[in-house]
Amino acid sequence: MRATIFCTVILLFGCVDSDNGSIDQLFSRLQTANNSGDLTLMKGQYLQNATWFPPGAREVQGWDEISKRYEAAFATYSINISFQINEIDIDQETAYVVGNTIGHRIHKATLDSVTVNDKFIVKLHYTSNSWRIKYLIWNSSLPNF
Repeated sequence: MRATIFCTVILLFGCVDSDNGSIDQLFSRLQTANNSGDLTLMKGQYLQNATWFPPGAREVQGWDEISKRYEAAFATYSINISFQINEIDIDQETAYVVGNTIGHRIHKATLDSVTVNDKFIVKLHYTSNSWRIKYLIWNSSLPNF
């Protein structure tokens, strides 16, 4: 009887993947999307109502606005970054990830290279059988002087 009730609950409400591996896969897809300039792949990693909190700028609300930033970045730069995840905290359908983004952005026209060494905090939400970005907050680890 217990097994039947448990299975019914899982079928009705779904099961949240609390394995850090699926979050690692999300960041792997983010890395691939950034490094290849794949806006379609990038879109699948975000909720439609996601919000960015970029350093020194106003927040960017919703995938439509976020995608404009990616389009501009992908048109201007060749990106070669990777993510280092330092901490993952999962609580049911919400996860927080703290980490670093490291690598380079190379301007396509001038070939000038910019080092990327950022810190981030991401709030994820589990929906449609996958983790997606709800909030992304980041700033640079490089000195500003």
